[in-house]
Amino acid sequence: MHRIAISSAVLVFVAGLSAQGLVADLELGVDRSPSSAAWEIGSSASLVWFSANGTGVGVEPFVSDGTPAGTRLLADLQAGTASSEPKNFVAFASGAAFTTRFPPLLWTSDGTRAGTRSCAVVMDDTVGPCAGATLLYFPGWDAATGRELFVSDGTPAGTRLVADLTPGVSSSSLSALRTSGDELFFVLGDALWRSDGTAAGTIEIAPSATTGTVDDLCVVNGVVFAATRRGNAGEVWRSDGTLAGTSLVRAGFTWSPNRLAALGPLLLFVADDGASGTEPWVSDGSPGGTRVLADLQAPGSGYPSVYTPFCVTGALAFFCADDGLHGAELWSTDGTPSGTRLVSDLWNGTWSSNPQAITAWGTGVAFAADHWASGRELWFSDGSAAGTRLVVDLLPNGDSQPAMLAALGTRLFFVANDRTHGFEPHVTDGSAAGTQLLADLLWTPIGSQPADFARFGQRTVFRATTAAFGSEPWLSDGSAAGTQLLADLVPGPAGSVANSFFEWRGRIWFSATRPAEGHELWTSDGTAAGTSLFLDLLPGPTGSQPSAFTPLRDRLVFAAGADVVTRELWVSDGTPGGTAMLDLDPASGSRPEGFVRYGDALLFVAGDTAHGRELWISDGSAAGTRLVTELVPGPQGSAITDLAASGGLVWFSGSDTPFVYFPVTDSVFVTDGTAAGTRRVVRFAAGTSPSDYVAFAGRTWFVTASGFERKLWSSDGTTVGTRIEYDPSPGFAFTHALVVAGGKLFFVVGDRIVSTDGSAAPFRVHALAPGASPREVLALGSSSRIVFSAADPASGRELWTSDGTATGTRMLDEIAAGPTSTNPEWLVRAGDAIWFRYDDPRVGSELFVLRLAEAEGALAERFGQGCPGSSGVSSIGAIGQPVLGDAGFAVTLDAAAPNAPAFFLIGASLFTGGDVLACSFKLIPPAIAVGWTTDASGHAVQALAIPNSPSLLGAELYAHWLQIDPAGGFLGALALSDMLEIVVGR
Repeated sequence: MHRIAISSAVLVFVAGLSAQGLVADLELGVDRSPSSAAWEIGSSASLVWFSANGTGVGVEPFVSDGTPAGTRLLADLQAGTASSEPKNFVAFASGAAFTTRFPPLLWTSDGTRAGTRSCAVVMDDTVGPCAGATLLYFPGWDAATGRELFVSDGTPAGTRLVADLTPGVSSSSLSALRTSGDELFFVLGDALWRSDGTAAGTIEIAPSATTGTVDDLCVVNGVVFAATRRGNAGEVWRSDGTLAGTSLVRAGFTWSPNRLAALGPLLLFVADDGASGTEPWVSDGSPGGTRVLADLQAPGSGYPSVYTPFCVTGALAFFCADDGLHGAELWSTDGTPSGTRLVSDLWNGTWSSNPQAITAWGTGVAFAADHWASGRELWFSDGSAAGTRLVVDLLPNGDSQPAMLAALGTRLFFVANDRTHGFEPHVTDGSAAGTQLLADLLWTPIGSQPADFARFGQRTVFRATTAAFGSEPWLSDGSAAGTQLLADLVPGPAGSVANSFFEWRGRIWFSATRPAEGHELWTSDGTAAGTSLFLDLLPGPTGSQPSAFTPLRDRLVFAAGADVVTRELWVSDGTPGGTAMLDLDPASGSRPEGFVRYGDALLFVAGDTAHGRELWISDGSAAGTRLVTELVPGPQGSAITDLAASGGLVWFSGSDTPFVYFPVTDSVFVTDGTAAGTRRVVRFAAGTSPSDYVAFAGRTWFVTASGFERKLWSSDGTTVGTRIEYDPSPGFAFTHALVVAGGKLFFVVGDRIVSTDGSAAPFRVHALAPGASPREVLALGSSSRIVFSAADPASGRELWTSDGTATGTRMLDEIAAGPTSTNPEWLVRAGDAIWFRYDDPRVGSELFVLRLAEAEGALAERFGQGCPGSSGVSSIGAIGQPVLGDAGFAVTLDAAAPNAPAFFLIGASLFTGGDVLACSFKLIPPAIAVGWTTDASGHAVQALAIPNSPSLLGAELYAHWLQIDPAGGFLGALALSDMLEIVVGR
């Protein structure tokens, strides 16, 4: 046997390192249709406060002074595209207070980022804060008292518990918070209470035994009115804040009165006394002064007359009502029956203009209303028919649907859709000419939205959408010039929506749709001319929707059928004539799924009429396809999920409980493909749902889920050899599947990257910034590193790498400067690169590439197709990892002809076209050749020591074994192994 050493000089073949970057902007242009869709709003003396979905920041608080320059993000409280979801804005002090859902806190702000701060108490945002003259009241929570009444002066130090009204950790049911000055009236349970902000000054005014259940409150000139009910009987009470000063105003309503509002010294409300129907009422606080304002609908009509809350401005209250003659229109009242009248019948007759969002502004009210000539637009009324007018027809021949109205001095803030920018904030001075867009808060460049990335040799194939071609397949080698449309399968912009790409025998196999055939099986050699419909499996336009392509010996197995119910198992030898269905259940579809290679067979889950859904095995032939075992005998079937090969067996989750609507598993099973060799390893509590089986460190690792808790286990295949490896703190869930990278196992727990080398040493835990939410975790080649997407307060969501240590965890590159997120997704590795989709504010959603060298990743991976010789197809392999300083790294040859001449070939360049004949022989000269003679077992080893020289980081090489063999399938005298791609990492 002949061997020589290969020096590090061979590494000069590698090209210069390439950082991550945009491959090609496949689709230019900007889509202005997304909407920021503000949906919570409030106003203070000089600002409007609102929540909106902004570009790169998620749903966060914004402010506006009514000018474009003064309309801005207040603060990105949840960094990147994560959302804080602010709501419950109320004017307070010189600014505003509001709550957030993530995290659930109370905030105060003076309108600047620096002046925006939390009050450091967990907030129940279902009930917003109530602002007094100098105090804020709100329901807060802490571990000692549960949900109770808190008070704040707007600072963390001035925020405190008022009283533990329900002692201990049990929470109080607080609602209907209303202030008069700094005094608070509220409902606790079903009773009426009052507080001055101290424990001693927090007292029950009237128990529910006195008033009945209190549903709503309204303060009128320092007096609180309460809408109550006893069973279905409603009442109105009033109180001066003392039990002695609490008295019944009126009883006899059929349900609790609602829509309480103060009009000067009067209380307005809506109620049904059983005689007049549901109508507007007024009260001066006395039984005699409580009466119907107007009997708008005929008694017994069954229709309510009032459709909106009362909007009070000056001496009038406006509301939307229907009198049965004019439809739902704008009404007003001065608190007297004679002063309650229809303002204007905007849509004549019984048609309704349906005024909504009625908002006090200037000398009257603004509102959104329908009109036959203008659609749904912004209107104004001073309370007279002549003074009721259209403000602006923002979207002629359409509906701009104004909403979220708020007065801002002499101007009005509102949100509307002009069909160019989507729903965005606008402002008006009351005239059409004085109406303008304030900001396009959410705008998105279209981008080509690449997806479904898959490897094809050293390139990636994917689907992208452009205006010219629609959704079609594309190929890329990582350069702009090498990124091209594979084929326009449906000419023009319609698109074929190609997906499920899979490389087999040097070709791409995929699904795509054309009108004549529907969604069917296609194949390509990587050129437009070599791309064609392979077979119309289900003739006609319905399509067979092939997917789950899996190689099995010399065949390709997949599932196809007109729909989910009728899907069956298909096998192909690569020719249309050699493609056939293995019909497991002629009576219906077997719905095969979960394909896992096991030696020369395929294990999967399928169902038939006799057995239900159970475990099956196939060698690709009808005779070799059979049921393995029944966990639940009979036609109902069992729950089987998460098949994975590990340790010479196939592991899966299952249950001997019959399958009903969805799989619920409680046990870990293993199988060798026979009934006798299928056994339960361990059974957990019902609903534990083991999943995510991976082979690592000589054991099989998996996760169990019970409620919100996750635990990490490992097993040697026996019950006694199954143990808990990692139990996160309560409330922290595994958010990603287990990922094996080199010699480490990685997973994510909350905002933490956790790793282990499989030894008894403690797990290594590295915490990222709060809210990082790592996802899209992918092994970085063969090195012990991962890449993942994570959010950072300063940089937004970008691509990161980690070896599980603090020093080895870093952001790879900030594509968009500042907190704008690029949201990397669809990560896949092909060749020496990680391919993914990202959102660049400049070009939209496009294709991006990251070279392994940029992330210090190593790679020693087989690819391509070998050519057989007298001993079959030989295989190339590696010993160790190609990392700096690994003197023991070597490349192996196995299953070659014994005691025969062989050559080890290594070079730096590949031919990127199709395979030569049926083999992958792609090396482009110059290349180094080393002569060998295989041993008696057809084995050879070529050492390839990696010097510890940083200059070699990222060096990329391709290796091949060529054997002299008269029975060889290459040029009639040679046999070839498959190929090995080598990238030097750290």
